[in-house]
Amino acid sequence: MPQENKRSLDEIDAEGERIAVVGSPSSTSEMRLDILGTAADKRIVGAFTYFVYQQDGFKHCALGQVTDVKLTNVWAQDPTMRGLIRQKGRVDPITERQDTHVATMSPGAVFVQNEDTFDQSILGTVPPTGTSVKLVTGELLDMLLADYQEELLYLGRIYGTQTLLPMWFRHFGRGNGGAGEAYHLGVFGKTGSGKSVLARMILLAYAQHEAMSILVIDPQGEFAKTLAPETPIGRVLREVLGRTVRTHRACDLVLYHWPLFWRFLTATRFFTKLEIYRPENIENATMQFKDLLRGLDTWDLASEDAFDRVWNGLTQDDILRRIFSGVLYQDRLRNARMTLDRNEMLDMWMAVAQLFTRSNRPQPVTTRDICERLTEEGGEASIVILDVSEADAPEGIAWTDEIQSIVIRTLIQELKQAGLNEYRNDRLQNLLVIIDEAHRFAPREHVESEVLMELRGELVDAILTTRKYGLGWAFISQTLGSLHRDIINQMRIYFFGYGLQWGNELRALRGLLGGMVEPLNLYQSFQDPESALRVRRYPFMAMGPVSPLSFAGYPLFFNALSCPNEDPNEYLEVNFHE
Repeated sequence: MPQENKRSLDEIDAEGERIAVVGSPSSTSEMRLDILGTAADKRIVGAFTYFVYQQDGFKHCALGQVTDVKLTNVWAQDPTMRGLIRQKGRVDPITERQDTHVATMSPGAVFVQNEDTFDQSILGTVPPTGTSVKLVTGELLDMLLADYQEELLYLGRIYGTQTLLPMWFRHFGRGNGGAGEAYHLGVFGKTGSGKSVLARMILLAYAQHEAMSILVIDPQGEFAKTLAPETPIGRVLREVLGRTVRTHRACDLVLYHWPLFWRFLTATRFFTKLEIYRPENIENATMQFKDLLRGLDTWDLASEDAFDRVWNGLTQDDILRRIFSGVLYQDRLRNARMTLDRNEMLDMWMAVAQLFTRSNRPQPVTTRDICERLTEEGGEASIVILDVSEADAPEGIAWTDEIQSIVIRTLIQELKQAGLNEYRNDRLQNLLVIIDEAHRFAPREHVESEVLMELRGELVDAILTTRKYGLGWAFISQTLGSLHRDIINQMRIYFFGYGLQWGNELRALRGLLGGMVEPLNLYQSFQDPESALRVRRYPFMAMGPVSPLSFAGYPLFFNALSCPNEDPNEYLEVNFHE
């Protein structure tokens, strides 16, 4: 809107829809609103309201979301009246006419007017009772946030209204639009709650920063499908944002660490078939095998020549002595070697060795290649999806949950090291890593798997140490109560969709809210999107500095926009006016 046509705060406020007045008792953290009789039949829960007041000689505008509405009627609470109402159902002029509706509003943002601009302020006093409280409009928000329009994005509408909720997602670098450091996010909700819908829109929000790289670790292949070039969201990334998405699948991954090869081979029955059981003897055997394979690299292991070097070496007495000190055990190994089927042992060897070869790979790539692509100095920022789902694993390769976890752990280690290197050179990595199904990789409860325990420890260490590197993490999970507590506590921005209303999930959510009762009650009233009769809506509660309307950190409630992968028109129209 041209500057000369913009209206002032007084003009907008004069035409605002008054629904309540400030009541008593009220405090700077929680306002009691006495609902006017003319607004008693309006849908007020979830609505954003505001009031204008004077503080330190300046005009201020405080905004907050209504989280609770209560009805009281002191006459109807009298025992005699209760009995009469029970008999007649309605007693004029007691019922309805004496009803009082009271709402609760926590001011989330306060703006002070300095001539023609508005700056952030705080609610340092409580306005007098009777101060008008009105509904927030898009025009009011545009005026208050006029200086920040280029930073704002819209992923949803204020809960129960058609007013767009302004949000901002700053990149992790320095300069324009940057936070100067990373922060961590979480998106939670049961299946069908819309968390994947919201996660894709968050990815689009960060993708608008040309200098920011994004990595998606995709254990189910969902992002690989929905961000493919031919999909609507893939076209948005390519045609509207000018970003290229590279997808690497399990069939493309090439491992290259010798310790990983021996670890994977140990996970098969290769050593137990040879009657080698104890860890120290397995370690001795791997040392001898590596000597036999001298001159070869890991990508050369998927060949019969490499296998035969090991297989034939097991007939040499000096090698057997280096594996076992006892003659009895040496003889047992020798006999096992003589009776085993060579082809069966070769198949086990090749199932592991295929993970380390570039042969027969459509687009061979290592975790180091991915890391360098994401953190290359002076290079173009990248969006990379690592699809590690078992469905895309090539035939003949021993792709398991354990190998998946080790691959992810290896990549995390390399990203952390790259971030540390950038930090030492006074640069920020400016990278967001999105992990889908995060509860699988960092569970809160005790785990038996050593590999999973190592991955969980790596993730916990990463979220504790990488923020200053400009490396942030976003965790998408069906559960809040089962994700590791240290990861949850280090998050700065949270999104909670439907499905956390019971049991451990509710206890975990209540702990994060820190005793705020009304927001929790409003969250518990969310309807299951799957139960919608016509239009499916995805309600969310957001916490953290995700919006200029939540300076104070109070939760915000909104309905997410339509899924950009099914119908990107609403998202494009709202954010790009296309």
